[in-house]
Amino acid sequence: MLLSTLRKLSSLLFLFATTVWADSVLIIHQNYSSVHSNVGGRLTNEGHTVTYSTSEVNASTIANYNQVWDVRYSSLSSTQASVYDTFVQNGGFLYLVTENPSCCGTRNSAVASMISNMGGGSGLTIGGSAGSTSNNITQVNTTYMTALSSGTYITFAAGSNITNYGNGQWLFKDSIGRVGGVMWVGNAGNLSQGYSGTVVTVADINWLDATRFTGTNITALDDIIAGIVAGTVSGTISGSGNTGGGAAATPVYSSGITAAQTLRRNAFTGTGAEINADINGSNNDVYIHQAGTHYIELGIVGSSNTVNLEQASTQVGIIHYAETDIIGDSNTLDLIQSGDGNKTAFITVTGDNNIADIAQRDSGQHYLQLDLIGGGHDATVVQEGTGNHAATVELTNSGGAWTFGLTQSGSTDKEYSLPHSMSDGSTTSGTCYVAAGCSLTVIQSD
Repeated sequence: MLLSTLRKLSSLLFLFATTVWADSVLIIHQNYSSVHSNVGGRLTNEGHTVTYSTSEVNASTIANYNQVWDVRYSSLSSTQASVYDTFVQNGGFLYLVTENPSCCGTRNSAVASMISNMGGGSGLTIGGSAGSTSNNITQVNTTYMTALSSGTYITFAAGSNITNYGNGQWLFKDSIGRVGGVMWVGNAGNLSQGYSGTVVTVADINWLDATRFTGTNITALDDIIAGIVAGTVSGTISGSGNTGGGAAATPVYSSGITAAQTLRRNAFTGTGAEINADINGSNNDVYIHQAGTHYIELGIVGSSNTVNLEQASTQVGIIHYAETDIIGDSNTLDLIQSGDGNKTAFITVTGDNNIADIAQRDSGQHYLQLDLIGGGHDATVVQEGTGNHAATVELTNSGGAWTFGLTQSGSTDKEYSLPHSMSDGSTTSGTCYVAAGCSLTVIQSD
């Protein structure tokens, strides 16, 4: 079946992708003001698999994870510090909450000692006067993060001042230069030789809490995930930035591809196999195979329909064009367009729990507009060939979460638009309720 073939292909391409998005994350927390779910929600939004725990983790368990976010403010045991040391040495990403000394001086000292033992520097001091970075983080390290817009800031609450961070690199600063967040990148030489992971500490838990987790705070967290985390896990982070001169830290995206949408009705030129069909009803099995120059316009109203469309040709310059509009629930759509000509598809599915698997293969332009309206959708898209990839996708979840995977491979010209908050704070059309656990995986490779 096309469905299983696409999934196998997507998995295979994932192994060779230069940017790895989906990995395993452990969040250790103490149920403080939704901090763990706020962090976990953004990681899930990026396609990562998140596990929550309120207990410290041993060496055998931590080996199953690529990232650990310790968002507690309670004391850090020497046993846990030793486990974390090995984890970072082996290339893991570690985030540690620290805080102002009035509440959490013991934890601050334990974190500083652990990082110092990793080679992060001597005399590390986490815990300046309480409130020293309150409400005015106006600078971020632009080697690794997107600069804050003029007049904006990351909101803290009684955060600490990190006065000595040794070999580390500052991450957050307030308006007068006091440091509220620091990172130690093993691949940038901030830790001892042999450490290839990254440690980040932000000396305020409240920037992630239920009250402050909006706007610029969300953007900053997304920036860390999309850049510093992704660069650490993929091994591409260095002293020069998130990629070490390799692939982009985030896939290329756009706000939409309006030119192709404007030419929607005129995209088909030529003669060949043309099909116009409308089907009303449920539990239908529809299979259409076209060879030659292709045009299909198909409308279905009903539920539990299975639709398989294939437009394929070995002739040079053959055009593939498909418009499909499905209204109903629990429908499955498989579309494959292959050959050495231009491939265009406009797909709209309205309802719940629908599955769409779409492949546009071989040379020629690839363009897809996919709209899945409703809840509980599962979409897999593969665009491969010699460049000219473009996908505009809208997914909504009116109750059930969506799962979306996009693979674009070939030679450059990759572009997509998704219902997703990007690291620079821009968003595209669509909705994902964090609590619903939407899953996103985007792979762009040559």
